[in-house]
Amino acid sequence: MDIKIVLYKEVIVPTGLYGSDFWVIKVTEKHKLKVFEMKCLRSMAGVSRVDSVRNKLMRERTDVRKELAARVDVNVLRWFGHSERMDDGCLLKKVMNARVDGRSKQEEVLFAVVEELCECVCET
Repeated sequence: MDIKIVLYKEVIVPTGLYGSDFWVIKVTEKHKLKVFEMKCLRSMAGVSRVDSVRNKLMRERTDVRKELAARVDVNVLRWFGHSERMDDGCLLKKVMNARVDGRSKQEEVLFAVVEELCECVCET
């Protein structure tokens, strides 16, 4: 089981979180991420859903404390803080603070990112 935990922490988690700094993750996507994580943990421990072992107990057995969805939130906030500390002349900062006339798809995405960041800040 020790090798499986090491593989999970060193291969599965980084692969699953690759690029998560820029994700706009919704509740349904967070749920899918939790399902994926629990499927991995149950597979490592050799426990099926039929065995009726609670998720909290599975986390204790496998010594995985932090959920992937929570790690995504931390990564998004880390990137947001990094981008906010950039110089005002930086191209990325100019693009992030740019205003678009009318209601476009990019503006909707921007609003979704800001709302998600506000929710993450309020939770922590």
